[in-house]
Amino acid sequence: MGVTAQRSADAVRAWPEDLLKRSSFLLCKLSNVAKRQLVERLAAEDLELPHHRLPHLAVLSCLADAGPACQKDIAERLRIDGSDMVAVLDDLERAGHVTRVRDHRDRRRHAVSITSTGRRGLRRLDHRVDDADDALFAPLTTTERELFHRLLRRVLAHHDSRVPPELP
Repeated sequence: MGVTAQRSADAVRAWPEDLLKRSSFLLCKLSNVAKRQLVERLAAEDLELPHHRLPHLAVLSCLADAGPACQKDIAERLRIDGSDMVAVLDDLERAGHVTRVRDHRDRRRHAVSITSTGRRGLRRLDHRVDDADDALFAPLTTTERELFHRLLRRVLAHHDSRVPPELP
């Protein structure tokens, strides 16, 4: 292949510079890469779930962070549709990661708790998330990674009230 043909082929494969100069475009592309890598790493961990999805990780993290909660509160906190939440909780309950019991004050509600098996599973998933972060941010130094994280969190906090400002 000649030099001109190689440049032409490279130009076809490269994103247009007009897009690459836009941070929102880069963030969308990076988000796609991050999600793909994270899902692949989560799937490598056998937690006896029919499939590993980010909502399973989110629910376990939510329960570990805040303690027992009703299904509706978890769904609202994580912005997961109620019927999707039921499916995720069914998966987690069948695998022994959570328990659901009727709320004795309101029989229509279920209190959801993480089990010791769920805590162990969450620790294993957390290691996979760390691996995904390490792979994704491999080109950055530790200092650059910390700065990038702080900036991402600040921008997200500006747009999402669920993200408290980072403490100094």
